[in-house]
Amino acid sequence: MLRITLYSKPGCFGCRKTAEKFTALGVPFQEVDLTATPAALEYVTEELGYSQAPVVI
Repeated sequence: MLRITLYSKPGCFGCRKTAEKFTALGVPFQEVDLTATPAALEYVTEELGYSQAPVVI
């Protein structure tokens, strides 16, 4: 089964809207706060090369 991870930050409009859309569609996802999870921030920036949230994997 496909697993969706939403990497987000508090106060991020795009992050909130993305989570709301997944919820409205009944799409299960795991949300990871980049400000509270240093390993996730390193993964998103260093390994994936993103500099903004949200990031959906």
